[in-house]
Amino acid sequence: MNPIFSTLYENLPTFLQEIAISFYGLIREHQRYGGNYHKYTNWLLETEKMSKSDLDTLQFNELKKFILHTYKNVPYYKKLFDDNNITPYNINSLEDLKKIPILSKEALRKDPESFQAKNFYTRDLLEFHTSGTTGKALSVKIGKDDFRKRMAFLERQRIWAGTTNGKKVATFTGKIISPKPGKNKFWRYNYFGRQLYFSSYHIKDENTIFYVRALEKFKPQIIEGYPSAIFLIAQWMFNNAYNHNIRPKAILTTGETLLEYQKEIIEKVFKTTTYNYYASSEGAPFITQCEFGCLHINPESGIFEIVDTNNNPVTAPGETGALIVTSFLTYATPLLRYRINDSVVLSNKKCTCGRNFPIVERIIGRVDDMLYTQERGYIGRLSPAIKAFPNSVKEVQFVQNSLEQIDLFIVPDEKKFNDNHLNLVIEEIKKRTGDKVKIIPHLVNQIKRGSNNKFRLTIRNFNPSSIT
Repeated sequence: MNPIFSTLYENLPTFLQEIAISFYGLIREHQRYGGNYHKYTNWLLETEKMSKSDLDTLQFNELKKFILHTYKNVPYYKKLFDDNNITPYNINSLEDLKKIPILSKEALRKDPESFQAKNFYTRDLLEFHTSGTTGKALSVKIGKDDFRKRMAFLERQRIWAGTTNGKKVATFTGKIISPKPGKNKFWRYNYFGRQLYFSSYHIKDENTIFYVRALEKFKPQIIEGYPSAIFLIAQWMFNNAYNHNIRPKAILTTGETLLEYQKEIIEKVFKTTTYNYYASSEGAPFITQCEFGCLHINPESGIFEIVDTNNNPVTAPGETGALIVTSFLTYATPLLRYRINDSVVLSNKKCTCGRNFPIVERIIGRVDDMLYTQERGYIGRLSPAIKAFPNSVKEVQFVQNSLEQIDLFIVPDEKKFNDNHLNLVIEEIKKRTGDKVKIIPHLVNQIKRGSNNKFRLTIRNFNPSSIT
């Protein structure tokens, strides 16, 4: 929502907020599903049947078209190419792509105007905002046609999950839906989108029953949004042995890293499958999860380079690497070799689904969400250690400000939590971090959310490469 609309919305009574949400939803429906949306969806259902050779050819042809566009229409890239003696015509392979310097998020944030393509009219653009880290938000322009193409990739994810657009959907994200909730109503209904929009800001023990009853009454066919918010609902239902009739066809999680302990509880409570997918507000290429559980890079959406801290390719299965993305869905504000500060774990699996798409083992999320110790280096997975808590904590967060210490913040279940549980978990953590780093526990009432109300399991506030 734009700031003026948001201000007006916040001061409306609840029934008028629902009218406003529905009106906004109608506009969004046209932006998402108008124009070439159905054409792109049908195209993606055909390209997923292609051979690897044909997909490689398609991807490279898309790359050449994209690079030529950026050179002709984007001031930043015209200067970058000329200064480095590069032309679009000497990029003749994916290896040649490395001739182009990597783009940092800070460079894009510093001068966004120089990245905007000059062959777009203002009326053909939509503006999107990333929540950013440490308060550094980023605003980018995306063409309406590219936005609809992105929605087609999302529709293919729904189809893989056994559902489609137009089904009843319950959504949990970081938007301010109920700024002044009255009568314990922490949601608003979008009539045109058949969508019940839940606030993620008010999920506390005393409120959770109202969320659950609303879900029971609505009976969503899809639940989507932040896994941390969906998990809190599921965890409350699990801990209270709550008998319910909420049976969504699928749960689609995005915006945060889906952690293993969250996935386990969510699927157990709702008796369905979670589908985790990766995209971004900037318009990064897609990673989506198929019906057999594999996370597939969508080659029609762009190119993922997976690199180590020295920008060398990571190739071994099981290794973690940072993402450098070139997105074919960003013609208005092109992303060409963009360091998006997210990371994945490589896989060499061949999926049973038969699609010839590359596979990643896991989506780690932001590089800053990986702890680092002198003994073990980067620590990519701490969620298994949390499972040592026997359902006695509500939430956990790791914050690391130095090599010497990791602060462990815990929201305990006062009826179940005891020191033995804490000692057991610290022991499990040290198996992964090594013995030299100190683990300092803090019992708190609530864990603070980051920008846009996103939850982060781990936060590292220093750069290991700066330590000598």
